[in-house]
Amino acid sequence: MAVLSSVRHPNIVQAYACMPDVALETEASAVITGETNGTQVLRFRNLLPNEVCLDATACDIMVMELCDRGTLKDALAQGALPAAAAALSTASSGGITLLEAVLGLLIEMAATLHYLHQTQVVHGGVKASALLRAIEHGVAENILLKSDLVCPLGFKVKLAGFGSAKILGQGRGDIGLQRISCYDADIARADDVSAFGV
Repeated sequence: MAVLSSVRHPNIVQAYACMPDVALETEASAVITGETNGTQVLRFRNLLPNEVCLDATACDIMVMELCDRGTLKDALAQGALPAAAAALSTASSGGITLLEAVLGLLIEMAATLHYLHQTQVVHGGVKASALLRAIEHGVAENILLKSDLVCPLGFKVKLAGFGSAKILGQGRGDIGLQRISCYDADIARADDVSAFGV
């Protein structure tokens, strides 16, 4: 929560609100069924200091940017990236190839990692050559897509999955190109870069 609520970049999923330590009410009066569409309205309350939740489920809530095109993995499985590149290629003179589209996405992700590292944050969840491997093996769960008519492919990539993110402290982050598995206590920018496959 701390990382997402403090970073702002066009290729990072934005967190609009963070509500830590709340409880989901489980009483019948707290859950109301909507009259028109049958949806449930969930009620939450702040936990009291030192409260033990016996009658409710404790949780943290984040209200985040909607990425309406799903994950990159899903888009690749549905053939959306090659289709978008092909449509763009036929729609304009010179066009864009699938390779150019993938390289553009790689550049966007590299710029996003650069921004994170400038703000002393290591993502920690970037998979090795995430986008290139996604084309081959269909893995890209922490890369989301949001419709954007200004972008050549019609969507923008958004980095998500900050569960392994670390904020670099004083004296940390300059351990050269050592892998994270060798130095679990020392998280370095090089770990993201190495994992990204640059």
